[in-house]
Amino acid sequence: MRINTKSLIEADYQKLYSPDRRYDEFYSETAWYAAGADLVFHKIQANRKSLIKLFPGKEKLIDASAGEKKFENNDDMLQYVIRKIAAADSAR
Repeated sequence: MRINTKSLIEADYQKLYSPDRRYDEFYSETAWYAAGADLVFHKIQANRKSLIKLFPGKEKLIDASAGEKKFENNDDMLQYVIRKIAAADSAR
C-alpha cells in the first residue's frame, strides 16, 4: 500500500542563518506499507533489503523477481515483487 503525504515548509528568510527559503514550499513524501507474514502492516522502503527483512524465507524469490527485468524506479520493482510473492503464496 502506498501513502502519499505532503507537508508545508514555510518561508523563513528572516531568521538568522536560515536556508533563505523565500517562498512556502510543499514537500512530498511517499511511504510504503506491506502486510508481513504476521498480517501486520509494516512501513518499508522501496528496496530489496527491506523486502528481505519483511519476508525472511523468500530471499531467492525476491532476488529472482527483482532481477527479471529492468524497472524504471524502485516503486515499480516493489509492486512487481510483492505481486510475485502473493502469487507464489496463493499457488500453495
